[in-house]
Amino acid sequence: MSVGIQETKEVLIAANELALVVVKHVKDGVSVSDVPAIVSELIGNDAFKLALVDAVKGVVNVPAEIKDIDLTEGMELGKVQLSYVPKFLEALKK
Repeated sequence: MSVGIQETKEVLIAANELALVVVKHVKDGVSVSDVPAIVSELIGNDAFKLALVDAVKGVVNVPAEIKDIDLTEGMELGKVQLSYVPKFLEALKK
């Protein structure tokens, strides 16, 4: 019986949302002033907060999901990750 990948997908989405905010602030080089700016944006970012809540509530299931992953599920996770490529490219432009 397959356990699915829902929680793994939610963790992947939260990690990408966090990375987008970080990339936006450090693309021109890392400085100490980036930390408060990143934290401030994360606190005010509803998409990140929702993604984080979803990721945290089921994170204990991720190891079992990864252990049970099949080709179709791997492709689904790859599709989620690929959907972030344009977002990262856009974040690097701004």
